[in-house]
Amino acid sequence: DETANVLTKEGFLRTGDLGVLDHAGRLRITGRMKELFKTSKGQYVAPALIENRLMANVDVEHVCVVGMGFAQPLALVTLSAQARSMMSLNPPVQCAAFLAFLETVNEELSRHEQLSHLVLLQDNWSVDNSMLTPTLKIKRHVIEDHYKEKIPIWAKERLPIVMASASPTGRGP
Repeated sequence: DETANVLTKEGFLRTGDLGVLDHAGRLRITGRMKELFKTSKGQYVAPALIENRLMANVDVEHVCVVGMGFAQPLALVTLSAQARSMMSLNPPVQCAAFLAFLETVNEELSRHEQLSHLVLLQDNWSVDNSMLTPTLKIKRHVIEDHYKEKIPIWAKERLPIVMASASPTGRGP
């Protein structure tokens, strides 16, 4: 009985990983089942797939897609040093570039996965502030806990690009 519980009907082992097969039939791991969250509309979202698309932008240093209980997911984005510098010099141009990028990413996603906002953070996530693992992967639960008071505020913003200038808790990451 226990063996039957860990195998699919096709005989595959249930590992908890999410993946996609490429055109050559190779499996690419894209995330973990335990990372899925449910929106207020009852739809499940796999954040790692969206995060991978957002990480294609050279101005994005790190990203964490959140949205459990919200109508649409949103992305918390830390910027590269160069992007932070450019943002301070010309915020409207940089915001317009991120808006165009958000629209491009959303076109590739199912309706329930489309991001309502990009929250551009001035914070840095690192191993030292416990936001990243030693292998530089995000610690989703730590990030969500750190920003838990601000996420609902950002989710209600009327603009798709939200500039967050300081760490919400004052502790700073």
